[in-house]
Amino acid sequence: MSPSYFIILFAGCILHASSNENKPITTFFYYHRDFPNVPLTLEQVQKRHVKPVNVLLYSHGFSSESLEIAGSIKIKNDVLKYRLDIEVVILANWCQASSQPAYKYPEVVERTVPLVARDIVHELHQLKQTVGILLENVELVGHCLGAHVLGKAARHMKHLGYGIIRQIVGLDPAGPNFRELSHYDGLMKGDAKLVYVIHTDDFLGIFRDIGDIDIYPYKFDEFRRCERSAMVSKCLHSLAKDLFSMMLLGVVIVDKEDPKRGKERVVNPVYRYPTQVTILVLDVSPSMKEHGRMDSMIYAANQLVTQLPINSTVAVIIFGGHAEISKGLTMIRDESVRAAVLAALPKRNTDIGWTSIGAGLRAAISLPFVAESCPDIHLITDGEENKAPWRREVQIPPCTRVNPIGLGGQADPGLEQLARETNGRMTSVSDVNSLTRLGDALTDATYIDADPSVRPMRVFGDEIAVSELEKIQFLIDQDIGKNLRLVVNSPNIDNLKLSPILISPEGTLYDSKDFTKNFQSFIFQQETVPSGKWAFGFAPPQNGRRKRAANPAKGSLTVTSLQRENAHAIILDGMLSNSSINYGDDLSAKRPITINARIRKGRDFVLGVGVEAIVTAPDGKILTTLDLLDNGLGADEDVNDGVYARFLSIPLTPGLRYEVTVKAACNESCQLRGKESYSFVPMSTKEVERLPELYSFRRQINAGSIKAEGNFRTPLPSRIQNLEVVTVDYAKRLVHLEWNAGGGVADTGTASNLELRATWNYSRIVSLKGQSDDDDGTDGDVFTFTADTSAILDGGLTPIQVGERQMVTLEVPEDLWEKSGSGQDIYFIMRAANEHLEWGEDSNIASIPTKQLEDAHGLVWPYVAAGIGLLIVIVVGIAGCYWKVIRPRYQPVPVVGYQL
Repeated sequence: MSPSYFIILFAGCILHASSNENKPITTFFYYHRDFPNVPLTLEQVQKRHVKPVNVLLYSHGFSSESLEIAGSIKIKNDVLKYRLDIEVVILANWCQASSQPAYKYPEVVERTVPLVARDIVHELHQLKQTVGILLENVELVGHCLGAHVLGKAARHMKHLGYGIIRQIVGLDPAGPNFRELSHYDGLMKGDAKLVYVIHTDDFLGIFRDIGDIDIYPYKFDEFRRCERSAMVSKCLHSLAKDLFSMMLLGVVIVDKEDPKRGKERVVNPVYRYPTQVTILVLDVSPSMKEHGRMDSMIYAANQLVTQLPINSTVAVIIFGGHAEISKGLTMIRDESVRAAVLAALPKRNTDIGWTSIGAGLRAAISLPFVAESCPDIHLITDGEENKAPWRREVQIPPCTRVNPIGLGGQADPGLEQLARETNGRMTSVSDVNSLTRLGDALTDATYIDADPSVRPMRVFGDEIAVSELEKIQFLIDQDIGKNLRLVVNSPNIDNLKLSPILISPEGTLYDSKDFTKNFQSFIFQQETVPSGKWAFGFAPPQNGRRKRAANPAKGSLTVTSLQRENAHAIILDGMLSNSSINYGDDLSAKRPITINARIRKGRDFVLGVGVEAIVTAPDGKILTTLDLLDNGLGADEDVNDGVYARFLSIPLTPGLRYEVTVKAACNESCQLRGKESYSFVPMSTKEVERLPELYSFRRQINAGSIKAEGNFRTPLPSRIQNLEVVTVDYAKRLVHLEWNAGGGVADTGTASNLELRATWNYSRIVSLKGQSDDDDGTDGDVFTFTADTSAILDGGLTPIQVGERQMVTLEVPEDLWEKSGSGQDIYFIMRAANEHLEWGEDSNIASIPTKQLEDAHGLVWPYVAAGIGLLIVIVVGIAGCYWKVIRPRYQPVPVVGYQL
């Protein structure tokens, strides 16, 4: 051949290599909170007009064969379930490039990691350009090599001037090839505003400080499980992902900061444990004097400061048209300091004209060390701002959380957006009985993520009739009873001349001399009280004459207590998937707000609890009461996981805010899920011991508020769940499928239509998820079955009541069956429609595996025979080579003259 041929061939190889270097090797799947099981592309996100505020991107590590093996899907599910501030999770999938033998690991580090980092930079830049997301609202989480990939990507974006990532969490970043300090190029401090690193293994991971906060967890059952494993390092390396999920659940992670000194610290890179810095930003504009709002705010702030534990830090800002720092950041070291903070709270005659929420927020973030201390700002206001500086002009530091509380019906309409942008909680309190409700809302917002040892547990909180006929019982269970605080509020207590009485489980009577009078309240406090049923009521006037009013005055009773020493009290957390819903937006209009409740005792989750959510209108009347369920259906994603949920699908009046309260009760029939569930081993492979029954308890919490915009539109049917292939008759091409029915309106009622789709093309079935095509029959390689399909032999596709188990036996079309015989699985997916033929979210994907289909087609045995024949040929060839070539060369040479 001529030399020119080789030159052309060499040039072609160079160009091919160059084109491969520029080709993306990473695929990105977007999961929105409203459609957590539908993988979207960036183009689909843009097309759907989804404008997320907070985004989390997760990258797997080395040797990840699929998204499921990499743990990406579990991370995604846990984040969307427990991080209510995150609206979109992006999964970076580079499994094809990372699934390499161990000896190729150095090549992956040198060549693949920079390419994946490049792809992530490009994707996040496109997200910023097309959707408008700010990089300071992006969090990155990476395991193994994925942590170093994200560090490189974040540094590159910073150098390009794209912005600075808010937070990176490194889950046991890879150690091999990253231990040399002289040319270290992995995840490091400064790659983001905050870099957290969880170290679990010193062989596959890197065991030295590389971030802003480096933790080395211990004291977990999972470490003992890994120590018993045959592959200890691999188990410990993977454990970092499990610990991340546990932290999302609210489990406290203990870090041994210095083994030589034995000093311990409690840290958590996802939630702050405990909330120690509180800034009160209080509206004192003239409108606050209406409807008793100023009195309610002063009372609530006084109650909070009184209950804050020693060593908490607090500040007080008052604002109207301008802001004043009434008390700078002050650590409550003793009761004299607490008294000074209480004295700094506004008085009833405090008045600063106009309303500038921006002025109050700007004063709060101007306090020293605010950016470093990651405080909670509690903003209480009743009006719409009417003077600059405006709320939207204030840049809140990244880790600062703002929890707005709107009083009355005219509070600023932008409060929900403020809470969303800062990962805070929005709460609305009506003027009806606001004295109690505001105090409860402020306390609950303050202790959202607090250490259970300092968190007040509310066991009773309801309206009562202020009358000598009123008799109320409440329960103090065995794990609480420390610092009991009972508060009864009513503006008519003095007029009626009634005295409070309290009776302990042991029969001890407490009367008015044991209560403290404070404004419109009677307060009873005791450091330690016995467990059991307590009784509260009112004593008649001293002269003994009973004055029974036909319409007794209204009041409220609140009872809280802390957990006892060395105990683990029942913790109730109430959460909303969103604080607002826009019925005019196609996406949010079709996805109802989810009300969630999480109940745990220490590290264990509590099952079998009766949980209800009470939705209250602005006029104080109850709009609806929902039973929250833990059955794995409808809004609840996993059965028996201690998280209870329901959709709120009833109409809400546009422009109004609705308060949501969650109550939990157990009458000795509840159970703990058990510590073994934290090992993250499939339940089918574990021995689950008998779960102990719990005692009785009551809990109550304010979950936030909901605001509606636009005219109400009926929600879509809920997702069909637990679709599975039960049996297959391969000779007759029959498949028996079962599933749990979806609702007609969210998770209620009955759907109007069902549709089952099947294909051998997995990418096609994935692309169908979330689509609204209404084609019948076959669509290329997709086969559609409806209620009148002749292929149905048993059961049917006629909708039944939501949650019930439904089945169908159908004959798979011959074309689909034969196509699958070439080595493809058969996949099934379902969805339900309402009476307007609007389709709900798609079900999970069920499948018939390829291997079973090959057995049915009679294709396996020819392959086995061919394989055996090939093996025989190889063995014979090796034997012949040995006898003919190798053995003659290595025959022993006789040694002349050697004798035994």
